[in-house]
Amino acid sequence: MLVLLTTALQTTHANAIRAFFGSLIIFALFGCVWVVRARSVVLFMNADGVWVQSGLFPWSRGAYGLKWRDIEIAYYDRGFIPWITRSYKVRVINRFSRVAEITLTQMARGNEAVLLINEKLQSMVRASSLQQP
Repeated sequence: MLVLLTTALQTTHANAIRAFFGSLIIFALFGCVWVVRARSVVLFMNADGVWVQSGLFPWSRGAYGLKWRDIEIAYYDRGFIPWITRSYKVRVINRFSRVAEITLTQMARGNEAVLLINEKLQSMVRASSLQQP
């Protein structure tokens, strides 16, 4: 009876260890996929406007964005958690429609991206207002 109880406890203990490490591996895999997915989103600007390129797999890659003439303003949400993590929710607002806007959550250095977008937008507005008679 004692041998049976000892064997059962060892089996239960071994199963618990296997379950723990199996769960740990699954969580690590999900964490890796989350990090790779987050790194697959890129916000960039060029002479035409502000764009987002995203997609983890080749068949899911794509881009969308706003032209400079359609952008009203870019801003980021401030708060304690974003300040601690240095990752912000960034929004680039379309001046004609609230449906077509760029919204990115948990963007690293999003505050710097917003500053660059707004500086470029203001310089373009100033340049176009100086050229008009």
